[in-house]
Amino acid sequence: NAAFPLELALRLINMFSIYEDTVLDPFLGTGTTTIASAILGRNSIGFEIDKSFENLIKERLDNIKILNEQYI
Repeated sequence: NAAFPLELALRLINMFSIYEDTVLDPFLGTGTTTIASAILGRNSIGFEIDKSFENLIKERLDNIKILNEQYI
């Protein structure tokens, strides 16, 4: 779903931020960074200009609880 696996985003966000920090994702894409941020208890702001990603991002965010249970 992404150019990089969720596990990579989880590791990097965990290494370079702390709980309740805000992570900026200037190229939102499929929302992997935003999902990893939510799983780790960070806030996230993302920007995407390609509207074709909108439904995919919404669908992935709707399933955040399932993803959270898988990774934590």
